[in-house]
Amino acid sequence: MNLRSLGYLALLMLASCTSVHTEKGIEPVWRSIDSGQFQAGVTKQSEVLDALGPPSQVISTHDGIVFYYLHESSVGKGRIFIIYNTAEMQTRYDRAVFFFDGNGVLEDFAYSASPPSTEPDDS
Repeated sequence: MNLRSLGYLALLMLASCTSVHTEKGIEPVWRSIDSGQFQAGVTKQSEVLDALGPPSQVISTHDGIVFYYLHESSVGKGRIFIIYNTAEMQTRYDRAVFFFDGNGVLEDFAYSASPPSTEPDDS
């Protein structure tokens, strides 16, 4: 093997592939809880907090309070070379929003549609 071939081999060894999986925000426990336990006009803020924990964000409106829960999951693959790098990321968001009146009683709530899986693909 000549010196040039060894140089190419060394460059190839420095190139690599990578995969990334990140999770941010609040664990989406709202997916594992029966939504029937939350009832407009009945459920109180404290009951939602007991069931789901603290929200990602609390928003004060002129009519009441909004609890906003967010979970973000990203997966990606990349290739790292000496001169050129590339990466592809796919991010999914899962949300739950609860609207309370001025007395802390649930007015309405909604979940985002179930996001597609972002499990890492080994292909």
